[in-house]
Amino acid sequence: MINVIDSKAREFVHNLLEEVLNFFPGKYVHIDGDEVWALGEGISLDVAREFRGPQLYEEHYRELIGIVKSKGKIPMIWGNTIMSAYMREDEARYRRKLIESSIWRDTVIVNWDYGVNPKNYFVEKIRILSTRGLKQVVALA
Repeated sequence: MINVIDSKAREFVHNLLEEVLNFFPGKYVHIDGDEVWALGEGISLDVAREFRGPQLYEEHYRELIGIVKSKGKIPMIWGNTIMSAYMREDEARYRRKLIESSIWRDTVIVNWDYGVNPKNYFVEKIRILSTRGLKQVVALA
């Protein structure tokens, strides 16, 4: 995981993304966004000892989405974090507002799942993004 509060780490990621975007001819660019449960904890815990994981996630991806769009490409991200998937309820309640951010309107959400769940579970996940007007592709493993 990248330490998103470290300006040098962010600069490294931004430069690496720029390099890929300049080389890669494709229209869509996947910028990850998966499995960031520890973001906002440990070294990135706020000085006031306040958990800011969702805000840090949104700020980081706002920057990455901006870089991708500046090259005329369409960013894609994994959807599980903004949908609070696979999190305990006490963790998910802090992250639920992430899906409300306007930045996802400029992305394609890769709505995925590797669990063994009934069909209505997957239909509900698709509905959640659809009702928000977000573009998505569904990827089931």
